[in-house]
Amino acid sequence: MDWDRVIQFIEDRETGFRAGLRGASVGQLEALEVLNQAPLPAVYAEFLDHLGGEGDFELSWEHHCSAASLLEVWNPSPGEVPQLPYPVGDFIWIGGQLDELDETYWGDLYLDMRGGDRDDPPVIADHFEDRYDPHAARHLVAPRFSEYVQIQAFRSYEGERRSCKLALRSALGPEDGRREEVADARWSAILRVLVLAGLEAALPGGPNLWVGSRAQDLALRLERLPHSIMAYIVGSDRIALSQLAEVIEDGAPGPYTRHWMKGETSTT
Repeated sequence: MDWDRVIQFIEDRETGFRAGLRGASVGQLEALEVLNQAPLPAVYAEFLDHLGGEGDFELSWEHHCSAASLLEVWNPSPGEVPQLPYPVGDFIWIGGQLDELDETYWGDLYLDMRGGDRDDPPVIADHFEDRYDPHAARHLVAPRFSEYVQIQAFRSYEGERRSCKLALRSALGPEDGRREEVADARWSAILRVLVLAGLEAALPGGPNLWVGSRAQDLALRLERLPHSIMAYIVGSDRIALSQLAEVIEDGAPGPYTRHWMKGETSTT
């Protein structure tokens, strides 16, 4: 993961961001490994090292996620093994509830170590209030931690400063054995259209994420979800956003729906 590119993306939109970064200390990283009774995944450890200091980067609008805030909640005495409310080894806790009065809270943030890339695992939200069922479905926030960081960077530093926001959804159809084939073809077609439309990659991206911008007029976040492909287009000119949506619809045929957003909200 190119963390310098992520930091520069934010710096270009909030001058002075880089100079204010502190990152988590070596001692804090070691303490989090003791807390979780497991090594931290590589990409998460790198994130904390670069952006995990108190006040560095808002990983979630609804959670506290800095190394210091996590350790403050679970602060065992020397030699004490903390009794965690989730299965040690299966999950790593990365975000706790910020607003205790929030009745729509989806749950704390965790890295799911049971599957996927163990260096860059999926992010889920869960309460772990009931008896633990290893087969129960968990609320998937992002298929990779590195992609979740970039999504939040786009939301906070690109989307929030733009006056116009358009969500373009392309449904992938029923699960008939061809969904992955359809998704691959449409994803590739949309990326080709975006490049031809003058957009350039602005963040490292990933298998399920592409973030690009075109000069100063608009930016776009493309996400591959289980049942759809979502394009979030932001800018200051509704006409320019509509024109790009039309270019995507014409250049990568498929079913599409549009939705103008007043502001992008997050449940994670």
